Amino acid sequence: SGFGLVLAEHAGPRAAARRLAMIAGVAMAITAVTRWIFPQDYIFFGILHCIAVTNLIALPFLRAPVVEVLAAAGLAGIAPLLFSSLRFDGAWWWWLGLSQASPRTLDYRPVLPWLAPVLLGIGAARIGPGLPDWSPRTVLPRALGWAGRHSLLLYLTHQPALLGLLLLAGLVRPPPAIDTAADFSRQCRAECISVGAGAEGCNAACECVRVKLGPVLGSSTDDKAEPLSAPMQQRLRDASAACLRTEPLDPGRDTGLGEIR
Repeated sequence: SGFGLVLAEHAGPRAAARRLAMIAGVAMAITAVTRWIFPQDYIFFGILHCIAVTNLIALPFLRAPVVEVLAAAGLAGIAPLLFSSLRFDGAWWWWLGLSQASPRTLDYRPVLPWLAPVLLGIGAARIGPGLPDWSPRTVLPRALGWAGRHSLLLYLTHQPALLGLLLLAGLVRPPPAIDTAADFSRQCRAECISVGAGAEGCNAACECVRVKLGPVLGSSTDDKAEPLSAPMQQRLRDASAACLRTEPLDPGRDTGLGEIR
């Protein structure tokens, strides 16, 4: 991003402004779309928001001494370790990256410490031998050049493309069904034995609970299990207690089955 900012600046102020406006516009569109589809986890400051803001902050460093650029990059990189505080935990400060709480969002890239690699990119472009007039002639360099000129398009399409491929793979070879009843039995036996109860008694008690709670647990062939509402939780406790009374467990040991949630 920082290197790209130097390239855009060499192309002229109009090209740099167009690049920044495009990134910011797409970032706002992503916020609007995710706010509509995922209202609880929408992206309010993701990678594109971060690129737009850090590129604005980095504009003065395009002509600053390289030593100052690299020093600012180092400070930006360690700033969250030095200045993180509860006072920045409010939603209005999450974009900065100094809060101690993490917001609930699908993509989160705050300005700090991510301003650091942007400044390092500017420093790398400034330290280098100059920007060559590169005119690729063969297929691979031309493909790489096209990808570099259309990196935003590739970024926006790579996730739908990957998710589409995963969907096709799932249709060709569906994942195995989850047997919740079997999972319950395994966890129940493991927890029962871990508190010192005998394996035979644990197996019998857990099987008893599993049979009594078939509608709650569901199975690989019945995915319409009842939700674990308050009445279902009480039913689970009652079934555990009944099974513990009828199975030959050591009365001096607590299997913990009565506390199953």
